[in-house]
Amino acid sequence: ENENEDKEEKKQDEDDTEFELSPTDQELISDERVRCCYECWLDHYRVICSECDHEYCRECTLDWHDNYDCDEIKRARTEQQLRKRLHDAQTKELLLREGCKECAGCGILVQKSEGCNHMTHENCSNPNDFEAKKCHFCYCCGDLLFDPYRKHEEDGTLHFKNGVFHECRKYVDAKSVRDQRHENVKSDIQEIENEFDENGILIKQDNDCIVM
Repeated sequence: ENENEDKEEKKQDEDDTEFELSPTDQELISDERVRCCYECWLDHYRVICSECDHEYCRECTLDWHDNYDCDEIKRARTEQQLRKRLHDAQTKELLLREGCKECAGCGILVQKSEGCNHMTHENCSNPNDFEAKKCHFCYCCGDLLFDPYRKHEEDGTLHFKNGVFHECRKYVDAKSVRDQRHENVKSDIQEIENEFDENGILIKQDNDCIVM
């Protein structure tokens, strides 16, 4: 009986002993996936939809990229999206800084060089003057203008109390909203630019890893 107890104690000691891996094995298991040949990669990771024949990667769900490194593809996609966001934000900031406004009907950008604040967009795709196919709106705040004389709001309130060459009655509030939008866009630009280093290269995040 004592012999059996000794064997059990010895087995328990062996089970409790920490198993040490070689540096090579440690590096191998630290990867999320074990390296494989190209044929195995295709068989395991490429998925083809039976309905539309669309090919995508099982690992990252992106379009099939024919590349072992999903993280590299994700990183390239992220950089492309960030650069597009930066370009769009910079364009928007420029338009806000230069005072460009949107047509209240269709949203097309306009900029007034001179004249009154009653804007008329001819051949607008979404006019408030359907017969003439024109959109009448205020350049100060963007509100639609209605008869009489396209100086009034829809409920009949006089929009330009001091005339169309002066600021409208909603100018102060509209300017406050516009200034806040401008500040938000500049903040977005700074946030996106912080994703890149001084050489314009996307900064590698701590959670980025290169596997395969």
